[in-house]
Amino acid sequence: MATSLKIDDTLKGRVQHLARQRRRTPHRIMLEAIRQYVEREETRENFKQEALAILDGF
Repeated sequence: MATSLKIDDTLKGRVQHLARQRRRTPHRIMLEAIRQYVEREETRENFKQEALAILDGF
């Protein structure tokens, strides 16, 4: 699945700089950042849903 992502020049430069430092492609850096964000938010949402389910039991 191809998806395009538009980022401002400042963020693009930061990603490119980090990619050079890490000897990775900018694409790989962005994929990892998105993966980490999605995992974190899924965990947060699961925690919230569990808490709401517990509260519903009272």
